[in-house]
Amino acid sequence: MRTNLALCSLAHGAWHMYEMSLPPIYPILIRELSLSYTQVGILVSTFAALRISLELPIGHLSDKRGCKPFVSLFMLIYSAGIVGVSLARDYWQLLLSIAAAGIGASAYHPGGTALTAKSFPRGRGRAMGLSIASGPAGSMIGPLLIGVFGALIGWRGALGILAIPGALIAILFWRLAVEPEAAPGAGPRGGDPRGGRASAIGHFSIPLVLALGASAMRGVYWNGFNSFFPTYLMHYRAFDQSSVAYIFAAIMGASAIGIAIGGFASDRMGRKRVILISAAVPAILIPAILPAQGPMVPALAIAAGLSSSLEGAALSALIADLSAPEVLAKMFALNFSIQAALGALATPLIFGWLADSFGLWSIFPATAASCAIMFALTLMIRRERRE
Repeated sequence: MRTNLALCSLAHGAWHMYEMSLPPIYPILIRELSLSYTQVGILVSTFAALRISLELPIGHLSDKRGCKPFVSLFMLIYSAGIVGVSLARDYWQLLLSIAAAGIGASAYHPGGTALTAKSFPRGRGRAMGLSIASGPAGSMIGPLLIGVFGALIGWRGALGILAIPGALIAILFWRLAVEPEAAPGAGPRGGDPRGGRASAIGHFSIPLVLALGASAMRGVYWNGFNSFFPTYLMHYRAFDQSSVAYIFAAIMGASAIGIAIGGFASDRMGRKRVILISAAVPAILIPAILPAQGPMVPALAIAAGLSSSLEGAALSALIADLSAPEVLAKMFALNFSIQAALGALATPLIFGWLADSFGLWSIFPATAASCAIMFALTLMIRRERRE
């Protein structure tokens, strides 16, 4: 099953590499294709809407037919969409290509995450930590490669080169990935055996619903803070653009490390403890940025990025532990769809309204409050595995 872990890590990294390679080219597209900001907004919304709306049906099909074919096929579609963007000569070609990319982006989170969880009923936190940590790594690599290759051969050639790894990964996934037999997830050591049976409707139990709610709050504070923190650094703290880019890259790097550490730790000390630590520490560190001065500002931000990411693999592993094996992909689809809907669509609007109404400083207590809600929801979970 190590092959599955390697393939899922590569696919997850490529998924995020593609997602984060698009924003740096939007300013170029505005200039070259004479796009309006509204048209760019439609592109972003089209990508997000297709991805979110398709995750649940693809998760359902992955549970019925297996995860492997959907991850392979849709990664190929994602790569084709990126090639289409690189070749687009007008707005409608661009919109169709972005739509193809959004469709392609919809399969990994339900299928790839479920495949990793199924492949490792034991040591699940460690495996998911390594797999999920490849996401922030891909987020760093995408813009970097666009910058490097874009300077040498132009942004169109750079995107064309970036499409190659995804196509190769799709082929390798199809040839080498192994669909494991469905088996009940093993809970982590340190699980709470005292919780008893919770009431359930279908495949949902109270602990699972609470875990999904905690994961949704993770999407709120992660997307809300990251959307506006670079602007805060530039407008309020007078950091230049290059410094902000370096700080943000360092936060992403720390996040990748935190996800891996949290996955390992959750196998040893229990998912719930790791999640509680990961919610409590940034709730203290993020507001502390407001009075901080000098190098302490980026230092606290990087520490917050590290600590807030500890729960990344622990929460996913907990959801897998609490889910029936036959609906695992569907549960991950539901989890990531809720995260995306709240985190990527609703939260930036809410945090933007707060910033306009009360000042950009208000994103700090709002982020801390989101962490506190996540802490409370996690604290209410009385058992860490499905009975």
